Amino acid sequence: MFQDLTTAFNTLQNPRSRQEYDESRQRPQPRTPEEIASDAFTRGQAALEEGDLERAVTLLRTAVHHSQGEAVYHAALGRALSRVPQLAREAVQALERATQLNPKNAAAFADLAAVLARQGLRLRAQKAIEVARRLAPRDARIARLASELGQPSA
Repeated sequence: MFQDLTTAFNTLQNPRSRQEYDESRQRPQPRTPEEIASDAFTRGQAALEEGDLERAVTLLRTAVHHSQGEAVYHAALGRALSRVPQLAREAVQALERATQLNPKNAAAFADLAAVLARQGLRLRAQKAIEVARRLAPRDARIARLASELGQPSA
């Protein structure tokens, strides 16, 4: 009980935490798993933009948990996890899941290729970038990544 009060006090003392608390009291609370996932995804994206990686990963994991069939949630989680070298394996899993759920998402394949390349898994990275290039042949980011992986220009 005392620890809960201390945590609440500390939360309300921090201006950013206080603002988030106040805003959460104003907005309607999500009720269904889809609403919870959507809310967590939106707040996770905002946390990522603010540079709060830990909070972003937690929120994006929540989104994935509540809506496991949404490729965009898996892709966002994978991109966030890829920023932490110790979480690269989980990033690969999230991005692979995103590509399975939406096999036409060139960006997810490119993100997957980048993570795999950083892990030294060049063959798997090359396969992922090949798919990305097929899906988005004019994408400059994908072309640059393909070049970095030693693939000739298309």
